[in-house]
Amino acid sequence: AQTVSLENDAINLIITGNTIETSEFNETYSVVWFKENTIEENINTFLHEKINRAEGKAKFLELALNKISFPIWIRDKNHKLIWVNQAYIDAVDGKSFANTIESQLELLVNTLSSNLKSMAVDVSLTGTARSESHFIVIDGERKSMDFHVIPYSGDDGSQITLGYAQDITELQETRGSLADHAESYAETMDKFSTAVAIFNSDMRLEYYNKSYLRLWGLQESLLFSHPHYGEILEALREARKLPEQANFPEWKKKQLDLYKEILEPMESMLHLPDGKTLRVVMQHHPLGGTLILYEDVTDYFTLESSYNTLIAVQKETLNNLHEGVAVFGVDGRLKLFNDGFKSMWELSTDFLTSNPHVIDVLRMLWF
Repeated sequence: AQTVSLENDAINLIITGNTIETSEFNETYSVVWFKENTIEENINTFLHEKINRAEGKAKFLELALNKISFPIWIRDKNHKLIWVNQAYIDAVDGKSFANTIESQLELLVNTLSSNLKSMAVDVSLTGTARSESHFIVIDGERKSMDFHVIPYSGDDGSQITLGYAQDITELQETRGSLADHAESYAETMDKFSTAVAIFNSDMRLEYYNKSYLRLWGLQESLLFSHPHYGEILEALREARKLPEQANFPEWKKKQLDLYKEILEPMESMLHLPDGKTLRVVMQHHPLGGTLILYEDVTDYFTLESSYNTLIAVQKETLNNLHEGVAVFGVDGRLKLFNDGFKSMWELSTDFLTSNPHVIDVLRMLWF
């Protein structure tokens, strides 16, 4: 179409052309047609182009939906199937799209089909989408499927429902396997003497073993409620099972901040009012959150203290002897000596405390 001016009046013309060959003269002619484009023709042309674009988009959408691997279907206001994708046709063993729609083939000819229709009825009445899970058989295999039905009202007042089914069989199997693994993991952890607690990313208790329960003696009703890490600290403080703090709110805040800042495993010692000493290890849990281990090392520190006391007493006793005493280990290195030995042979403290070998000591004595 082209606008041209004729005798000072602007009109809208449709100009088309073509070539014509004549057998009589054996020549080719060009023919041009000029036609005034009326308002009605403009409207028709616009609508025709709009319809073509809409049909193109519809065909593209239908092609895309047919490529999707899970069943999709559309029902009219009377809840009859009016469109299905290829995955739906394959699932119901339909011969074709026309056969599936004409025969109103449902995913299963049993109570499930009525359930899906009931879902469509309910969705149409309430205007709210619904989802349900069912087991069905497709190609001789039992599948776990999530069924979704969504209402839609068109601008022309039409009402339809869109349904689709997602295969969650692998997801369910994975969940079952994970649950079995978690149960086995929990049974193993319950046999540990080390207290174990696992908190999620929101700092709420997700798991604890029997040693954790015995260590702190908290009410299981509290632990079952998935308390926040801060709530547990408050409960332990009220039970007087934490070291006394001059400013507990500030100490608690530092503990919570520490929880958020963990990048690598962190280790600390906790001395409880009842005399116990705990080795506390905090680290990221592989499935998210934080793992906290509480190991009772009271006996270790008691034994270490007793050993150090014994060594100190023995050393003091040896230092009060007039005789020189030197003790060598099985590796031949000096482990213990008294002041009498050092003075007798005029050896330096630095030399003796370096754990010299007996050969080196003898060399110092003879040479």
